Amino acid sequence: MAFEKEIRNSRIVIMDDVVANLTLLANVLNRMGYKHVKSVTSTAELISETLEWQPDLIVLELPRTDVDRLAAVEHLRSKFRSQDWIPVVVLSADADHDLRRKAFAAGVSEFLAKPFDFSELVVRIRNSLLMRTYQEQLRDQNRILEYRVAARTKSLAERTEQLERTVAELESSQQQIIQHERLRAFGAMAGGVAHDFNNVLMCVIGYTELLLNDPVLLSNTEKTRKFLRSMNTAGVDASSIVARLRNFYRPVEEGDVFTPTDLNALIAEIVPLTQPKWKTQALAEGRAIEVELDIQPTPQVACNPAEIREVVVNLVFNAADAMPQGGKITLCTRCEGSVVSIGIRDTGTGMTEEVRRRCMDPFFSTKGEKGTGLGLAMVFGIVKRHEGKVDIESEVGVGTVFWIRLSRDLVARGSVECDTVETMEPLNILVVDDEPVARDILLHYLVADGHSVEIAANGYGALEKFRKQQFDLIITDQAMPGLTGLQLAEAIKKEANTPILMLTGCGIDPLEAGVRKVVDAIGGKPISQRELRNAIARAIQRPQSVGTFEPEPNAAPESNAALALDPNAPPESNVALASKPDAMLAPAPDTVLEPELDAMPASDPNTILIT
Repeated sequence: MAFEKEIRNSRIVIMDDVVANLTLLANVLNRMGYKHVKSVTSTAELISETLEWQPDLIVLELPRTDVDRLAAVEHLRSKFRSQDWIPVVVLSADADHDLRRKAFAAGVSEFLAKPFDFSELVVRIRNSLLMRTYQEQLRDQNRILEYRVAARTKSLAERTEQLERTVAELESSQQQIIQHERLRAFGAMAGGVAHDFNNVLMCVIGYTELLLNDPVLLSNTEKTRKFLRSMNTAGVDASSIVARLRNFYRPVEEGDVFTPTDLNALIAEIVPLTQPKWKTQALAEGRAIEVELDIQPTPQVACNPAEIREVVVNLVFNAADAMPQGGKITLCTRCEGSVVSIGIRDTGTGMTEEVRRRCMDPFFSTKGEKGTGLGLAMVFGIVKRHEGKVDIESEVGVGTVFWIRLSRDLVARGSVECDTVETMEPLNILVVDDEPVARDILLHYLVADGHSVEIAANGYGALEKFRKQQFDLIITDQAMPGLTGLQLAEAIKKEANTPILMLTGCGIDPLEAGVRKVVDAIGGKPISQRELRNAIARAIQRPQSVGTFEPEPNAAPESNAALALDPNAPPESNVALASKPDAMLAPAPDTVLEPELDAMPASDPNTILIT
């Protein structure tokens, strides 16, 4: 109905040179409801009315001989855009095909031959107007769509710009948050490391005090050696804690060493190792805690013993903290198919389901300010690196059991040094270290193995000694004031092919790129006598190349200056005298070749110095 009403309001121009025909056609259209009809009798009027009135339809009578009317149609067509062209209905007494072709070529939309039925004419007119109405509506919809697309595009552009600004602000805020979290995590990590070191020191300090305060114990060789073994184990674990600071939640790496380990023996070691915590400290607080072993035969499992030991020690300490009224801790082992399990059970307060789910999360703690929330997270990280899992069973008021599940199919990996090296000939060795204690320990290690030793407190003193006599091996620290171990090695390699062993407590990875070119072997601090023997063997067995070292093109200026000694340097002392970066330390004077062995008890081959 809306279309019909719109069609009846259309404007129509009719042209015929016979007035009677115009009147008849106009009357028919009026009766059909078309109220806006104009009649013209010439092409000039047709062009004028069309351009001025903008009709919706033209009805044109076309004689064969009057080609001007088709020319007028073509002229009008040129005045309108193709999408705005007005439909033209032609009435002609001549239905010749040539005339039809010319009419359609000029822009005519309908061709009706005379005589015709007026009803057909009305239908043709209606269809033409209806088609024009559809086209106009389509054009209107297209214009609306284009407007909306333009508006949406503008809106999207504005939102994109706003989003980019928001992302930039978010990135800036994120960096600030990350920096804040790094500082917070660093503080928490430092607290966790202090916690673990305090656990280790409790064993060392506790047993040493027992030995110092009760001279009778010293005469009990078996008990004294037991205490010393526990302190040695604690020292190894402390070294492992330092080495693993960078390993927090890291994946397993190719260099990790997993050796076949007797977990039952490891569990047995942990009881005396943790005794100062669960017995001495607990009794001082009025709590009585018992530790019970429930060990079953288990096969050896490939693992890092120091890491697994720390896992169990950490869980034993947590169990002791979870029993404010005292109780029992049970350490057990089980073998179930391809899985070997270590269980740590307590009769403490237990955990709620929410705490049980979150207790492995980093920085989550129920101990308030006394806890760092890193202990169990470290446990989780270590077990994951061993391709194992941690299961927790807990009930409030009953207690908790942690199960460490390790696969017995895990393959041993990494290079495991032999316990002993073949007896080597005595060597003339130069030891360089700015720490007196480290120098003294190395001196005792080496002399006990039959080597001749010279010591120097810094790189400049070492260079002077090196130029005065021949050495079979140089053992140097890396982090020394004035001249670092790397710079000393570079200077020595320019003059001779003497093997160089570098000992460092700073970690090896940052040094790998430069050190491997001039250093024959690398060892970590603290180092045991056995490890030192193996490191010396590696250093002297490596093929040497004389004069092939080339310094890095971007090496620091002091690297090249290190080749010459400072003639104006102050007198030597065993303590670094200069603290400025550009300070020049004087060469060290000759030192004794033999240590005073009675000044220090003979070192156990497995003793480790913690520096």
